[in-house]
Amino acid sequence: MKILIFTVTAGEGHNSMAKALIEQIRAEAGEAAEIEVVDIFKAYASKFKFRVIDRGYLLLCRRFMWLYNWVFRSQQRRDPKKWKRSPAQWYIRKEAPKILEKIREFQPDAIMCTHFSPAMVLTNLRETQEIPAKVCEILFDFVVHPFWECTTGVDVIFTPNEVFTAELIKKGFRPEQILPLGQPVRAAFSRRMPKAEARAALGLEERFTVMVMLGGGGMGGGKKILKQLLKVKAPLQILMVNGRDSRGQAQIERFLSRTQTSHLVKNYGFVTNVDVMMEAADCLVGKCGGVSVNESLNKDLPMVLIEHLAEQERQNRKFLLEHNAALGVTKDRPLTAVIEEAAGNPELLAKLRTGIAGIKKPEACRDIARWIVGEPFSPPETSEEAAGEPAPKADISDEPSAQDRT
Repeated sequence: MKILIFTVTAGEGHNSMAKALIEQIRAEAGEAAEIEVVDIFKAYASKFKFRVIDRGYLLLCRRFMWLYNWVFRSQQRRDPKKWKRSPAQWYIRKEAPKILEKIREFQPDAIMCTHFSPAMVLTNLRETQEIPAKVCEILFDFVVHPFWECTTGVDVIFTPNEVFTAELIKKGFRPEQILPLGQPVRAAFSRRMPKAEARAALGLEERFTVMVMLGGGGMGGGKKILKQLLKVKAPLQILMVNGRDSRGQAQIERFLSRTQTSHLVKNYGFVTNVDVMMEAADCLVGKCGGVSVNESLNKDLPMVLIEHLAEQERQNRKFLLEHNAALGVTKDRPLTAVIEEAAGNPELLAKLRTGIAGIKKPEACRDIARWIVGEPFSPPETSEEAAGEPAPKADISDEPSAQDRT
């Protein structure tokens, strides 16, 4: 079986999903699967365009997040029936002929899109060209982004939860196109390890452990979060995971060299054992990207979510808070207070894990891979079936935040 995966480098989340699928497809189909991955803008666009797409998002979020969020929300409100006049259409026109050429050359049995851009190209192409492969895409976050109305020509869209079915139907999808199987992450995040074993493997002590992970895109903020955590009265073990943000890691290292604290702080750079660290932690402080959220959910790890976020992450945050699967930091309830309560309240963490159980789909990668290779699988339970009764609300309020202005 020949499988073509189209991805986009705009951060590493979409590529991460592609890698997870490759790993799982090979586990399901073995050598019978011939897989090729194409980063459509890296392969087919100019170097300038690729850099704009790759780095432009980070630049906007770092300097002009209020503008990025305003554009995101305004595009979400566009009439889905006018998808052919969407502003997203212009920036994939030059790549469309090369994508079609690749499909004809490779002749895939299945095509997977981890970003809306290639799915939009395939929707346009299918109006005039025969593409016999089964085509699928993944809704990357816990939100229906702008421009998904331009991708209704796919055979299937995999979504993280049944909640989004109604909105996707409004966007023009048919009910039979929508499969709420979840979002794929690497198999390591579906395997479990006892907390004591994980801490022993990392050389950690037995105390309340907070993992801080803001992504490796150089967004910064780790030092500021660490300063707040050091004000917590309860004894903490803090794992700072900086990813590829070597500058942020160095800033934290300098800060620690001149700071006395009774808390234990481990300052990591890029690591390959995030799955083990999540098992060792009691909670994760961070942003709210689709991949890290699903990794945390699969590990039953409660998240403490900061407030200054890109719009899709803000909406991810809202979804998790509404389903009692995370805690939110606000101006009225700063990080120090949230961690202080979490560290001294096992019942609160238990409630959050109950909320997580109602929305996580730890076998998503396996189920999606089996759909791609054509193997049968049992239909997933709905969130209500999986969780029994709705999860009780955690006693932490989170009022809608004001529009970002910095």
